[in-house]
Amino acid sequence: ASVDSYPPDVDPAKHTARVVRAIGELARCIGSEGLVAGQVVDLEMTGSTETVPLDRLEYIHLHKTAALLEASVVIGAIIGGGSEEQIERLRKYARSIGLLF
Repeated sequence: ASVDSYPPDVDPAKHTARVVRAIGELARCIGSEGLVAGQVVDLEMTGSTETVPLDRLEYIHLHKTAALLEASVVIGAIIGGGSEEQIERLRKYARSIGLLF
């Protein structure tokens, strides 16, 4: 979030908005809608004798590994000044890689 970390060609007037958006993205990806949600479901299944249904397993991976990759990729796009279309394409890419992982 340090202004000194921005590339020199980024308009300083846009720094604050990008930082706030990036922090919001991080909070969403690791909070109760993301990593925390995946961890809760993962812990619920720990030690269970039932087979984990595919949809629940996918949920866990999308909300843990994929959420962390999504945050990393999307925050980079936000800070780098990506367009909305670019950000959403990168979001989809990161989720797909996270699910495959």
